[in-house]
Amino acid sequence: MPTSPQKEIARFLGSGEDDGLYTAWPGESLLTRARNGDQALRQALISVVNDRPNRAKMPDGLVGLDMEAFARKTIGPMVRGLISAAEQPAVIEMLSRSIIFLTPSNIVSVLLSTPFVGTAWNLANLYLLSTIPSFFMSHFNAVE
Repeated sequence: MPTSPQKEIARFLGSGEDDGLYTAWPGESLLTRARNGDQALRQALISVVNDRPNRAKMPDGLVGLDMEAFARKTIGPMVRGLISAAEQPAVIEMLSRSIIFLTPSNIVSVLLSTPFVGTAWNLANLYLLSTIPSFFMSHFNAVE
């Protein structure tokens, strides 16, 4: 069933689901349509993130933090408990470079560089949840 880019963007923003063939976007080939659709979906996410009041704040303890050292210290015990001794250094190295905090200064670049648009949707939603005022969150937690 034919659809429009606007409808696909609305569906994506509401559910994180996209048409993997990007049939709603113009282009002579699947690659062109996919590039056009992926870019449009990411830009829609960025617009939503940028339209929200910026309430996200980097906790003081994280300002200037050496993320790799923090990650090594944090994940080290888990890796040593789950992974064979021979593989531990490689796993710790890989994981220590894989942890980031979503902040107002990096959210756009993260959304643009994440390999899959569905992952970008998940990250945008995690980020947006972090911008909910604490009053709302305390009320929300009390309701559950």
